[in-house]
Amino acid sequence: MPRNLTDESLTVALVDDDPLVRTYLDQLLQDAGLRVLWTAAGASEAVTTLRRSATLPDVVAIDVRMPGTDGHRLTKMLLSEFTALKVVMLTSVDDPHSMSTALAAGALGYLVKTDPPESIALGLRAAASGLRPLSTAVPLHVETTPSSAPERSPLTDREHEVLQLLSQSFTNDQIARRMQISRETVKNHVSAILRKLEVPDRMGAAMWGIRTGVIG
Repeated sequence: MPRNLTDESLTVALVDDDPLVRTYLDQLLQDAGLRVLWTAAGASEAVTTLRRSATLPDVVAIDVRMPGTDGHRLTKMLLSEFTALKVVMLTSVDDPHSMSTALAAGALGYLVKTDPPESIALGLRAAASGLRPLSTAVPLHVETTPSSAPERSPLTDREHEVLQLLSQSFTNDQIARRMQISRETVKNHVSAILRKLEVPDRMGAAMWGIRTGVIG
C-alpha cells in the first residue's frame, strides 16, 4: 500500500561519499520531518547495511558521482537484490543524460541538491508513494514520452494560489485564513484542482506543479 505523503514516519537512507554533504542532507531531511535511518559513504557500505537491516527504508537517496561504483551502477545493483526498494538520485549533476541513465537503471526519481529543501523533501515523500519526482533544474525533455509543447495549466488563477499553498503543506483551514475565503470554498478549489489535473491527492497535485514549473 502506498505510504501517506504527509506521514512523518517516512524513512530515508542516504548514500553520498562526501561526509559534509551527508551531514547536511541528514539535518535537512530530519528538519523536514523525515527519519533518516542510516547513511553510507559508498556502494559497499550501502549494500552491507541493507543486508543487515531488518526492514528497508522507504526511499534510498543516492549520489551520482562517487568513487568506484557510481550512483547509476549502484542503483542497478541494489534493485537487482532488493526489488521492492525505491531509489531516488540526489545529486549535484543537473544533466539530462545523467537523469535518463538513472531512470533507465531503475531510479524512481531524480533530484538536484540545489533544489529548495522543501522540494527535496517533497520529492522523497512522493517517491515513497510511488510517484516520480523529477527536479525542475533538469530539462524535462528527457521524459520517455515528451510533449511537443509545454504543458498548459488547466487551473484558474485562484486555483494556482491554492495549489501554491497546499504544496507548502497548508491545511484547508490555513489556506482559508491566508486567502480570506471560507473553508468550504477551499475544499471546492482543491477538489477542482485534483479533478482537472487527474491526480489522486494533494501531493500528486504538488508534484505536478513542481514538474511543470507552476510551483517555484
